[in-house]
Amino acid sequence: MANKTRSHGKTLRTVVGYALIALLVLISVNWTLPVQGRAEASAVGASTSTSTSGDSLDMGMFNTVLQYIRAFYYYPFDSAKLSEGAVRGLVQALGDDYSEYLTAQEYSDMMTGLGGTFGGLGIYIETKGDYVEVVSPIKGTPAWRAGLQPGDKIAEVDGKDFRGKTATEATQVLRGAPGTSVKLGILRKGMAEIITITITREIIVINPVEYEMKTGDIGLITLSSFNEHTTDKMNEALADLKAKGAKALILDLRNDPGGLLDQAVNVADMFLNKDKIVLQVVSKNGTDQVVKTSTDEDHLPMVVLVNKGSASASEILTAALKENGTATVIGEQTYGKGSVQTIYGFSNGAGLKITTANYLSPQGHVINHVGVAPDIVVPMAERSADETAALSALNLDPGSIIRPWDSGLQVQKLQKALKAMGYDPETEDGTYGYSTMGAVTAFQRAKKLPFSPVLGEGFVTELNRDLVAEEAHPSQDPQMDRAVKYLQDTYLTAVGGGPAPATASTPTPAAQGGGH
Repeated sequence: MANKTRSHGKTLRTVVGYALIALLVLISVNWTLPVQGRAEASAVGASTSTSTSGDSLDMGMFNTVLQYIRAFYYYPFDSAKLSEGAVRGLVQALGDDYSEYLTAQEYSDMMTGLGGTFGGLGIYIETKGDYVEVVSPIKGTPAWRAGLQPGDKIAEVDGKDFRGKTATEATQVLRGAPGTSVKLGILRKGMAEIITITITREIIVINPVEYEMKTGDIGLITLSSFNEHTTDKMNEALADLKAKGAKALILDLRNDPGGLLDQAVNVADMFLNKDKIVLQVVSKNGTDQVVKTSTDEDHLPMVVLVNKGSASASEILTAALKENGTATVIGEQTYGKGSVQTIYGFSNGAGLKITTANYLSPQGHVINHVGVAPDIVVPMAERSADETAALSALNLDPGSIIRPWDSGLQVQKLQKALKAMGYDPETEDGTYGYSTMGAVTAFQRAKKLPFSPVLGEGFVTELNRDLVAEEAHPSQDPQMDRAVKYLQDTYLTAVGGGPAPATASTPTPAAQGGGH
């Protein structure tokens, strides 16, 4: 699958997906088919014709405008900036959010991000219309803890209007030294006003695979991205889960924005027999490239979990497992990113990312702007705007100090907040008595905080942070519950986790909407 050549020591990488900006920021692109090499303008036969017919550019008009600037423009100007602006404008005029010119720094940042280690906030973003939009937060990162959600639009950064930025430009602004903070103004569906969220930057190290045994001999693998470590980590997870007795598997691709396409193909190869179609790639000249698996693998009965934050390479994997009859897909319609970008590196360190193809599912269904439909639709647990506002109102004043037997509004907010997060104080009477102290102790133990009955800044900060996370991450997970129940009912006996009767089988995948 991975086709590799070498030329002049620069990197050319084909990518599937939207700009993978894992904010660190990191540009979250879904990169496909790794290739080594360099593309220069002369290599693709760049035209200098002054004709306006066909595909030729009117370079005569460009030169005329440049001559007028040189002859008559009053203020000093930087010729290098003019050249860069002209090239950037040329690519922007394509009207494609996924194609862009990259400065040397932007190109370096993008390629560095593919290694899975970076610094910043921990979100994947892309440009949608006038806004930079959150595709998904990375679990466990500052952005995830702060409660950012897929679909959030970044309207302001540190009080300044952030409309009109590209994803790459956003990366430059949102990155910063670990320990520094950035204030985001967020537009969120269902909320009438901008939400202000302050996030402290950290070094982000992405472990793309986490796994554990669930109840009833079911293994759970959470795959958060497709970076250079994904294949190895997936092999380790599968081997360990099987050794621990897993008889069925849940593959959680929710909020997985994609990444390297060759890694997605490698993961598909772990669950499909030889010569099964993983995807089709349709290029500009209409030639289809059919990507197939190369090995035979025994696989466990499995469910794939997806949501609206599952994009690009994760959609490729989902469609491959669904349409080859290997997995039942549970959750929501996926994001719908099905175009292929290629990144070209130039000798001056700059780069170009342009859309070069579209990919289709094994059965030829369009994914771009459509997504992959689940076999069983189960919405994500979401709080209503009223519930979110009610939780937000429980934030304690940052300067609060609460002592045993204090009473008042701050104590009552403390009691309500503890109860909302599952630490029941048994009363909401506004008095910090023994039952509330017991709930406080349970919270301190769970968060590994020093025990003290006197609650100061450290406790209040942690409590408020958890309230924000609670707003965005409800404790209920109906999709996971449905996946466990489906596997238990279909494949596993009620007692002991043994195999179900031979009549149980994965339902025939429903045809996905869209087509050539």
